[in-house]
Amino acid sequence: MSDAKATTSCGGYNAFTPGAKWGLVIVVLIAAATRLIGLGSLDVWMDEVYSHDASSDLLPKLLRWETISNESSSPLPFIEQKFTRRVFGEESPLSLRLPSAMHGIATVLFLYLIVGCCVGWGAAFWAALLLAINPFALEWSREGRMYTQWTAATLLLIALAYEAVRWTRARSALSEEEVKSQPIVLNWRWWLTGMLFMLVHAMNVMGTMTIGGIGLWLGLMGLVEFKSRPRAGFRILLGSALATFVYLCSWGLTGIAKALMVSGAAIPARGFTPPVFSDQLLGFLRQVPGQVPTIIAIILWLLAIVGLGVLVRNGRWRIALLLTLGGLAAWLGFPAVAKSHYFAPKYVYTGVLTYCAGLGVLLAWLSRGPFGLPANAGRAIAVVLLVGSAAVAWPYTHAVFFVPKMEIRKAIAPVQKHAVKGDVFILVPDYYESLNGYKPYRFGDAVTVIRGPKEARYGARPDEGYAGTFETMFPTDDPNSPKEPPAGTWLFMLVVEGK
Repeated sequence: MSDAKATTSCGGYNAFTPGAKWGLVIVVLIAAATRLIGLGSLDVWMDEVYSHDASSDLLPKLLRWETISNESSSPLPFIEQKFTRRVFGEESPLSLRLPSAMHGIATVLFLYLIVGCCVGWGAAFWAALLLAINPFALEWSREGRMYTQWTAATLLLIALAYEAVRWTRARSALSEEEVKSQPIVLNWRWWLTGMLFMLVHAMNVMGTMTIGGIGLWLGLMGLVEFKSRPRAGFRILLGSALATFVYLCSWGLTGIAKALMVSGAAIPARGFTPPVFSDQLLGFLRQVPGQVPTIIAIILWLLAIVGLGVLVRNGRWRIALLLTLGGLAAWLGFPAVAKSHYFAPKYVYTGVLTYCAGLGVLLAWLSRGPFGLPANAGRAIAVVLLVGSAAVAWPYTHAVFFVPKMEIRKAIAPVQKHAVKGDVFILVPDYYESLNGYKPYRFGDAVTVIRGPKEARYGARPDEGYAGTFETMFPTDDPNSPKEPPAGTWLFMLVVEGK
């Protein structure tokens, strides 16, 4: 899997050597193991319950993309979940999570092939291995949401865009006789396929911003080519215009236009004030390597940037820029989303592609022994960096596999076993109403939902999912204690009615 002597085929791409095939098998097996083993073992949590509800109510979902109840989420991931639920069980957490896991495996595969073909198979192996064990990638590969669909489709878009520019540049350098003998790949069918794929990608919430990044990259590539190869530059600019057109049209598909258009005066959701931009950026930088301390996160990101710089230095600046724009394009609209919704690094999830690709290239470069360093010493440094980055992220990795975000069974079990009529149990804020629609946890008529004061958010942590009576939580001798649960606040409680 060395990049020292790259053998090329397929019009400039690196040949798929036997070593490359073994590397592919290894990274895919690791990705499959880390994403599929124990996939259904943890309880679902609030967002996954939304996925369950959306994939249950699929036809109305398709008909109300722009309504408040739909929350501007797009239907494509829920279509997949509808299928897996029919096959593997309607109420199984595994059914909800399997599409995310499969797209997570595909993301590792696509990154390996793209970096291998365009850069080298050694860099591809390191980059795909980093992605296969990255806890940020694992978290969303093991949850029933739509983020791994986003990364997989982003890599396919990167491959399509890179191939379009490569082919256009190569064709413009041919003589008229050679052009006549070459098949016309970029005809109207090719462009139609690309447009339809972008539209499908835009159906996955944040995909619109990825398409915006691809359009920006195509525009830059067109301008670069225009001076020396005007015809090629014009064709590439047409591709940029097409991507921009799809990006603008996609506003109506996903509802992200709402966030972008009100970016200057967005109303915070539920009274929530998002962190300042610098805190959002630091949170993102820490989250991608695995919720590591800030200084370690900055060092790891700097190493990834150095890896991208190695690509630029070796003349691979086009793929370096494309991986950067494709991975970080979500920041084109994320600040607006954070204002009108709330801050979460998952909304810029594709940044994990840029991070793993850059750091993977650096590790491959080190393993070849740069600056006269012995190759074995370089490989040892690369392994130490890999193991070290995984070690500092271990608490996050452990939580992904073994710590549920909501211990629903643990919280509900005391109610089912010990409750007597009149007891009040505090569950978790704002979740019960949705959870009661998720059949494995339904109470039927056994309990009633009442609301408690927002300030007393007892039960927000999993280990606090079960509490005592209402009087225990709100002593009557406290003059500030509510005499009855006020309506319209966040805290949900369970009042046992029938036992």
